[in-house]
Amino acid sequence: MRPYGSGVLTEINNHVILLTAAHVTENMSDDDQLYFRIHGGYISVVGDLQETDLNVDKTIDLAHIVLDQEIVAN
Repeated sequence: MRPYGSGVLTEINNHVILLTAAHVTENMSDDDQLYFRIHGGYISVVGDLQETDLNVDKTIDLAHIVLDQEIVAN
């Protein structure tokens, strides 16, 4: 695995959210997943993704993923 982007984890109203750029998540799929590196291993990013549409507006490059509770428990 190689680093692909950066992000910030935050907690809002008891939800853990990954804030990143839309260009990091735009190709995210079941076949092309994102991972956290944690404790010497990797955890797949799973959750509700919302991102700006870079085809509509390239000046706003934002995405957030509300992480599934299974990911947070790890």
